[in-house]
Amino acid sequence: VTFEHPEVGTDLTQGEVPRQQAGCTDCHSGIDQLAGFFWGFRNKLLPRDVVDGHLDCESPAWVTSDLYLAGANCYPLLSYREEWTNQWQEHGMPSPAFFGKESDDLGELGESIAADPRFSYCAAQRLQSFLHQQRLTEVPFERIAKSQKTLIDADWSYRKLVLETVLDDDFATIGFEGEGESTSTALLSAGPEQLARLVENLTGFRWLYDADGNEPCGNTRFADDSDELIFGCWGVDEIPTSAAWGVRAVAGGTDGYRKTLATHDPSAARLLLLRRLAEEASAHVVANDFGEGPIRLLHEVTEETTDPQEITRQLTRLHLEILGQVVSDDSEEVLELLVLFETVLSVQQDTRRAWQVVLTTMLQDPSMIWY
Repeated sequence: VTFEHPEVGTDLTQGEVPRQQAGCTDCHSGIDQLAGFFWGFRNKLLPRDVVDGHLDCESPAWVTSDLYLAGANCYPLLSYREEWTNQWQEHGMPSPAFFGKESDDLGELGESIAADPRFSYCAAQRLQSFLHQQRLTEVPFERIAKSQKTLIDADWSYRKLVLETVLDDDFATIGFEGEGESTSTALLSAGPEQLARLVENLTGFRWLYDADGNEPCGNTRFADDSDELIFGCWGVDEIPTSAAWGVRAVAGGTDGYRKTLATHDPSAARLLLLRRLAEEASAHVVANDFGEGPIRLLHEVTEETTDPQEITRQLTRLHLEILGQVVSDDSEEVLELLVLFETVLSVQQDTRRAWQVVLTTMLQDPSMIWY
């Protein structure tokens, strides 16, 4: 957020700073006191700082701040310096305190936060919001209060709170009361992390990216005739679950920086992610199952199988293993996929390609995202 002062514009090194403005004092009166506890800590550690830890402790070319003292980027990386703890005084900030309770000990701060009922309420509310995929303001007060009590009674074990929540009747997406009267709530949606785990569990496929390429680890340098920095040591990363490449964020997840709340509504990006995963995973599992790897999905057929009855048995089994649906060999769902298989086979004369198309179709079924 950019604050603009009517006299000095966005340069707030002079004149009235935001915490002195009438519209800002309510928040800053508490936030600035809490911030006082953390002046001794380095404000952030970037990936390039970690890379420099592999080098010879030379000051990197982009460092201009005197906070990066000699040896700051040598292992162990400097993250705290006692000399910085009182810098709040130099900047005219209030002394460390938790809503008026002064202290300079982080342990006491932690105890004060834990004892504050707002903390347990917030923790309970956010967990319920996350698991039930509701906005914070939509979570019923009764559910928050119940979850808050569970957390406190469980001696602050978040694991026990999660377990209590998912086993609670209130968490069931579909239920019935009386004769066919549904108590169903809105369907939940699988996020990018869930989709990646689901596809890997079924097919063994992971969408990985080698970010370094031919760059040796630790070779952080400026590109030739350019101010662009090239970083080594990223390693192999998983596209759907990594915050680095943007796929996780646009597909409904978070990156912990630019996007801090998950989104659960339908989106083109999430469907595109599932499509890409389905295409790549189907090719992977067909090559595996018709190759030398342990069979994951195609148990009832071989690469030479073209008999409709054997194909039908395999399709029926795939409905159970992929979609969790019990169907008969003559069901409409199975017959539609049989037609798809035979159509692709007649055109391309390749059973591998036919199974890839069938599996790609099944892995994009709406039940893969909505549950």
